Amino acid sequence: MSVINHKHQKTNNMKTLILTLVLATVSISSFANAGGEERKEVKEQAKDLIMNEQLFDSMDYSGELSVSFTIDEEDRIQINSIETDDYSLEYHVRQSLQNVKVVASESMVGKTIGFVIDLVSAK
Repeated sequence: MSVINHKHQKTNNMKTLILTLVLATVSISSFANAGGEERKEVKEQAKDLIMNEQLFDSMDYSGELSVSFTIDEEDRIQINSIETDDYSLEYHVRQSLQNVKVVASESMVGKTIGFVIDLVSAK
């Protein structure tokens, strides 16, 4: 009788261990995806702030633009770096993003977000 109970206990312990590992894996991947989705949303907000069709058409910008920024405690963008060969484009990006408030949760505070935009001349 004790042998049978001991076998059942081992089986139950293994089931509990496997179930715990599966739940932990699902929780970690869900948490990672949630952070990735929010990071993507903040990135899209920043891109929307930069893109001004009239300005881009009149200035005929082209080339690659790389932007890196951090979200502060007040959900405002703090630019870390802007890399481009065009000074007026850098100025436009800085004016469009620096200290602008975005929709972000507390989990985004202090996170560095970066993206690259490849600009193609409209002409």
